[in-house]
Amino acid sequence: MISERPVAVQDKSLRPFEYKGQHLPFEGIPIEWEKGKWEFYHPDIGPVIKPTYPLLNPSYWNEIVDRFKEGKTAAVFMMGNYGVVKNLEAPEWENSKNVGSADALFDKVKKRPRQQNFVALAHPEDMIDVIDIDRVDVRLRSQFRSPHKREQLYVGPLHIIVPVKDRGFVNRALIREEDKTIAVFWAPHFAFEGLVASARKRIKHGILGGGSLNIHGKDPCYNKQELYEEMARQKDWLEEIDFIVFDDIVEAANVGRSHTMVRFSGRQPELVRVGSLSKERIEERTGYPIATSSNVKYASSTTGYSDETNAIADRKVKEVLLQVERFAGFLKSSLNSSARR
Repeated sequence: MISERPVAVQDKSLRPFEYKGQHLPFEGIPIEWEKGKWEFYHPDIGPVIKPTYPLLNPSYWNEIVDRFKEGKTAAVFMMGNYGVVKNLEAPEWENSKNVGSADALFDKVKKRPRQQNFVALAHPEDMIDVIDIDRVDVRLRSQFRSPHKREQLYVGPLHIIVPVKDRGFVNRALIREEDKTIAVFWAPHFAFEGLVASARKRIKHGILGGGSLNIHGKDPCYNKQELYEEMARQKDWLEEIDFIVFDDIVEAANVGRSHTMVRFSGRQPELVRVGSLSKERIEERTGYPIATSSNVKYASSTTGYSDETNAIADRKVKEVLLQVERFAGFLKSSLNSSARR
């Protein structure tokens, strides 16, 4: 429960929300380990309760995916900031009740034009289902034909832009119509892998997709408190966002920056957005020299861009991914220990 009584949306002194469930401590981080709830009050719609889930707890992955399957929309911590995620159905499976449709994401959550496509959340193994290999430069095709090599591209949280198959089974909101490309987000994070593995089994006609959780042209939220306060102010978010998914380990790292974007639809990989993951680290991992677009953009960030701040963000990403890996090992050993008892 957040407070003893609902907080009015006009109240600028919002009190801290309160979690009363079990914590799982890890390396000094108190991880919320159980489902919780956030409570709001808006003068137009009254009291609102939103369930919260810990991404790091595997026991909730199927439940989260089932909510996506029902057409629900989530605020999810995405390796640096909060994003909005929904199951976006193939065109023939969208229905009039907005299940599987991106309309509400465009009109009520992001409030942005439809030509600015959303991003797919997909495991590199599944990318082959949407990549138009024939339109990938011949020198890069071997990289994208191999699941292992596709996974190698993701040294950290990254958006990779590739030519997309235009055969009617990808929601139009995920396609950049201008050049028929799709942006695919992934990060080497055990919980994303588990969540998407569950989605692969339980969702048959759609792809998880979305973008940063912000009104178009404004900054996203980088922590729970910011998200709570912004949701309290946004009536449309209270109506459209059905639940919230936390990642306490990555949030505690305070990366404070959205994601890098690299385009693989030309003769050479091209950096089109500077973000938390450095171009140099991507080049080192993949072995490809990456050109920088003449109109390169900069991801949302809590700091300005300089050699120093870029190096700090890159280091935070590297360190927190190692920490997440240690946590996955800790969970595995704990489960094995329990099984032996």
